[in-house]
Amino acid sequence: MFASRHLRRLLLVLFAGLLAYSNSYDCSFHFDDFRNIVCNSAIREPASILFPESAGYSSEQIKELRLRPVGFLSFALNLKTGGLDIFGFHVLNFVIHYINATLVYFFVLLLLKYQNMKENSANFAKQETGILLCPENLAFSVSIMFILHPIQTQAVTYI
Repeated sequence: MFASRHLRRLLLVLFAGLLAYSNSYDCSFHFDDFRNIVCNSAIREPASILFPESAGYSSEQIKELRLRPVGFLSFALNLKTGGLDIFGFHVLNFVIHYINATLVYFFVLLLLKYQNMKENSANFAKQETGILLCPENLAFSVSIMFILHPIQTQAVTYI
């Protein structure tokens, strides 16, 4: 029962995110994507991202690879699995975003449960209407806001 409450809420977050970003999976490469993905020889070989000094890159390329190793490794993984097919890049971005929304849900839930235990109260808060604002509902609300907020659009739709 405990897990099913959380599972239902997280499935609603997933559904809301899929619905919100459903029109972005075929967007093309933009801005620095050509330099970082299409024309970047470093992501063709993932080992060169981890050890760029041994691959013979310029100091500028080494500096860039050192600043964003996780991003470049995800580009390399996408390139190995699906080539330059844009759909795979967007799916990975959404999966990462959904994982973060799930982490936000459990983080807020943990904070509210701790506060609830600290206050030694069975109820977290009550509105004047008498509707109980349980920690799960508040965590769900924050998670929905995180996944749907317009400021997150760049993180999901751009590569």
